[in-house]
Amino acid sequence: MWKIRKRISEFLPNSPPPILEVTEPVIKAIELMRDKNRSAVLVVSEGRLVGIFTGRDFLERVAGPGLSSQTLLGEVMTRDPDTLSPADSIAYVIERMAGRGYRNVPIVVDGRPVGQLSVRDVISHLSTIFAGLESGDDRSSRDWIDLGGG
Repeated sequence: MWKIRKRISEFLPNSPPPILEVTEPVIKAIELMRDKNRSAVLVVSEGRLVGIFTGRDFLERVAGPGLSSQTLLGEVMTRDPDTLSPADSIAYVIERMAGRGYRNVPIVVDGRPVGQLSVRDVISHLSTIFAGLESGDDRSSRDWIDLGGG
């Protein structure tokens, strides 16, 4: 199977995504992002994804307006983010990130978060494809045939 057609399930990081409840304060999200070296936290209510909180959300919705770090995530998160399924292809992740300007995409099953892909994760994957092209691996040129979505 071509590398660009890999399913998200084959590509998800081994560690669980950073997840917090809507009732947690922003400071917990910042600490979790720092500790896990991630740029976003998935926000849940009763285990179901209801939002995402990113560094950009912090700058625009917390720091910019001068809110407290004790502000609840439910007040400043991006609500109902677009999501993908583990069965979707990496090509679809790339399309979403490039076409819609996403830096992080939640991966869900039945409304429950199971992973998160960042631009950094995707670039890491693409670098292996480029390395194959550079090395003259003929199979790598086929990796660019399927650039379609989901």
